[in-house]
Amino acid sequence: MPRIVLDTNVLVSALLNPLGTPAEVFEGVLEARWELLASPAILEEYQDVLSRAKFGLPAAAVRETILRLGQTAIVIRPWESFQACKDPADDMFLACALSGRATHLITGNLRDFPRDPFMGIRILSPADF
Repeated sequence: MPRIVLDTNVLVSALLNPLGTPAEVFEGVLEARWELLASPAILEEYQDVLSRAKFGLPAAAVRETILRLGQTAIVIRPWESFQACKDPADDMFLACALSGRATHLITGNLRDFPRDPFMGIRILSPADF
């Protein structure tokens, strides 16, 4: 079974457009078609970003999403950090993926991540996944 890490932008896109490809990926996580890996820092970022007023997501929907993710995700405490992304804030996703032996890192922002594959991890858009 694929073990994946979701960049926050995939989750935001899934909630803003429930008929899009990111939503299909998110639904696969909730249906246990693949295993979601997340670190405490990633779960915190999900909460912070989804709660931003600019997205207009209802607070109850954000709480429900975070609760479901917390119940679904395998929480990884990364054993090392990396400085491989153009945006240093994205390095935590790589660290989680490497520490959790993910098969894929899914992002809508491929330009900020290293070239696919990175140390055995496929870095793909939701459509390519």
